[in-house]
Amino acid sequence: ERMLIVAKKEKVKEVQEIFSKWDLDAVIIGHVTKGGNLKVKFEGKTVVDLPVDAVINLCPVYKRESNIPSYLQSAVQVESIPLPENYSQTLLKLLSSPTLAEKEWVYRQYDYMVQVNTALLPGADASLLRIKNKKKSLVITLDGNSLYTYLDPRTGGKIAVAEACRNLACVGARPIGVTNCLNFGNPEKPEIMWQFQEVIEGIAQACKTFNIPVTGGNVSFYNDTEGVSIYPTPVLGVVGMVDDMSNAVSPGFKEEGNSVILIGKNKEELGASEYLKCIFNMEKGLPPQIDLKEEKRIQEFCLEANSLGLIESAHDISAR
Repeated sequence: ERMLIVAKKEKVKEVQEIFSKWDLDAVIIGHVTKGGNLKVKFEGKTVVDLPVDAVINLCPVYKRESNIPSYLQSAVQVESIPLPENYSQTLLKLLSSPTLAEKEWVYRQYDYMVQVNTALLPGADASLLRIKNKKKSLVITLDGNSLYTYLDPRTGGKIAVAEACRNLACVGARPIGVTNCLNFGNPEKPEIMWQFQEVIEGIAQACKTFNIPVTGGNVSFYNDTEGVSIYPTPVLGVVGMVDDMSNAVSPGFKEEGNSVILIGKNKEELGASEYLKCIFNMEKGLPPQIDLKEEKRIQEFCLEANSLGLIESAHDISAR
């Protein structure tokens, strides 16, 4: 893995010392200059001298054909779905789904307390990591929902970002940056290229709404088996910051008598739900149609309420 860092001259030695501490190499490969041109030298000779704009904005790009897939469905009518005959059995079947079930079987297989900096343990909405000798702490989460992006790629992209930011808000953190891992089938198929374009648009819209930069990521194409493509699967990693670790919020009810409050609107949407998939074997309908501005207001409300000491615990109730 290769990373590029732009550091102030007076900080270069400090940066290199940090890398050395972790047995990593860090070398100076260039300098920021005036003039607006990218210059590359080899054995003392300038071998490249191009305007930066030509390298960033005017370089050749793929222009592949894209078409809306024929499988896309309209919204599922709630009234058309029969009520369960046995609610207990239905609930147990839902809870047995790997998507919804307890994830302890995963995180108990690795040491999540390496260097004893993990302040919020697995099971919380996001992981909180101490910064030694500092009040501030880092908060990290990963989110994605391939069924959402399969049935509505743009909305799925929006929701992936929004849910990751929501996870951070639930522990009292504000998002500061995003990275991504975008997994798709063969982009030479027009419907796959369309999925990719729509997901990118959705992610971009959400990042602009939450005012967070995409600091990096990668794209994995050609994920096909015998000509069948995987579902479009964008996975978003979001990093946030808690200014004072003592104000971080942990999950779970704290005291008898505390009020339990649901924030947001219930629109009775069943499309793309685990309920339809698990109980009726249906992967149909539209995922929840998210209002990004409303989502941001709700998250800001949670952060403000936490700063005032009004929240004992919080949890993101995903639409699935």
